[in-house]
Amino acid sequence: MKESQNIEWKESWRDEYIKWICGFANAAGGTLVIGKNDKGVVTGVDNAKKLLADIPNKVRDILGIIVDVDLKTDKGKDFLEIMVEFGAKGEEVSGKPSGKTTQKTSQKTTQKILSILKENPSTNRKEIAVILGDITEDGVKYQLNKMKKEKILKRIGPAKGGYWKIIKE
Repeated sequence: MKESQNIEWKESWRDEYIKWICGFANAAGGTLVIGKNDKGVVTGVDNAKKLLADIPNKVRDILGIIVDVDLKTDKGKDFLEIMVEFGAKGEEVSGKPSGKTTQKTSQKTTQKILSILKENPSTNRKEIAVILGDITEDGVKYQLNKMKKEKILKRIGPAKGGYWKIIKE
């Protein structure tokens, strides 16, 4: 398997690669391999098991799609294969939802976060992620930033010691 229009190799994971996943989803599908260099040689990924859990959650939280992530080993080195199905339309890279399901899921998540913050305005992202259980801390960050942009929430004070003020529900 060599790099092509539907296969891309990366030596390590960066969140910016979610754009590649979005591109695959909006085109003919594809596979993103993490832990191979541009020549296809397995270089390995140190935190493969953590990424195995984190990547699908980030993709779901940001794009609203489900991807398959497989842990593979070659000569004692771990690497990941992220398979994106053809037509798995999620959010565009611009962040605009393309489907009603994604919008409804996002609205439900927004309401859940608002409910948590109404009860305890000083709750942090990590605590919100733990309470909700089905979203990563990065997903919570995305939702909070979206709500700030939409003027639903405002942060009062510093990241540590501050609190969230609900402007509109």
